[in-house]
Amino acid sequence: MQKQKKEQEKLELEKQKNVQKGMVYEHDNVMDIVIHNTLEDDHEIVTGLDNILSSFSAEESISFNTFYQQQLPIMKDKYPGLRLTQYQEKIHILWKKSPLNKSNQN
Repeated sequence: MQKQKKEQEKLELEKQKNVQKGMVYEHDNVMDIVIHNTLEDDHEIVTGLDNILSSFSAEESISFNTFYQQQLPIMKDKYPGLRLTQYQEKIHILWKKSPLNKSNQN
């Protein structure tokens, strides 16, 4: 009991010295605050780092091959008569600028 009282007095003395130096002690009980940080509001529970990372932007990004397959018919309609390599170059340029490209989402 004496040891706890001495420890408490030591902390109070240190606190007073720090207040004189300009430190603020208005948030003494920050650790007593209960934080409800759960994913229950989202109705989705994700565990494991890989699952968490895969849950972000899964719908917002696609692979280049998927993008290529989507864009090729559009390019053929827009620019008829080009060679396949010319279509590939145009699609690659679009891919570099596309928001569906993972490297552009940062």
